[in-house]
Amino acid sequence: MKKYITTASLLMLSLVTSAAFAKVSPQEAAKLGNSLTPLGAEMAANAAGTIPAWTGGLTSKNSTKSKDSGRPENPFTQDKPLFEITRANFNEYKENLSAGQIAMFEKYADYKMPVYKTRRTAAYSNDLYDVVKKNATTAELVQSGNGVENFETTIPFPIAQNGSEVIWNHITRFRGGTAKRFTTTIPVQSNGSFVPVKMNDQLVWPEFLKGGRDAKKDNNILFY
Repeated sequence: MKKYITTASLLMLSLVTSAAFAKVSPQEAAKLGNSLTPLGAEMAANAAGTIPAWTGGLTSKNSTKSKDSGRPENPFTQDKPLFEITRANFNEYKENLSAGQIAMFEKYADYKMPVYKTRRTAAYSNDLYDVVKKNATTAELVQSGNGVENFETTIPFPIAQNGSEVIWNHITRFRGGTAKRFTTTIPVQSNGSFVPVKMNDQLVWPEFLKGGRDAKKDNNILFY
């Protein structure tokens, strides 16, 4: 059994309803990999046709890696923009733009946004899909939504019933077991000045350490 506790009590309590603590039935979980993707998204295309159906994503079987970097090569190099949003026409697309994007069009005459065909390339291993499907029938919220128990590794609620479960899916999202990243953030002021902020993160999750997760030591993890 695994339980995670968070300090964001007020937020979690506000998102949980009294009827939303139960795991889903095996019949409901059977939708994963059928009408839903293995992680719980809609598998079908949207009615407008702007979002395609998910057909398995990019895997080692249908993609190639660069000989130089070892990273997957871009299979969509031939894609061209379907259209371009500019200051002259952004009002036509306002319902699909965020407030920040609209502000950029209003402030900068040369700001533009090329729009490409949507691709659904996300994919994980079948082993991970099996774990998530099992979680759907076992994971439960505890302590008024401030914790989760009876789940393994990642995504306890692929068929989320409320906002609290969605937050826990984000907190426990799969990031490969280990992660190492170097990032540079450059907040740019309106006058063009900026200060680079550099970060170096190295993370590892208990399940992927020698000996695995310690049932007592790793049973209570705080997020702040």
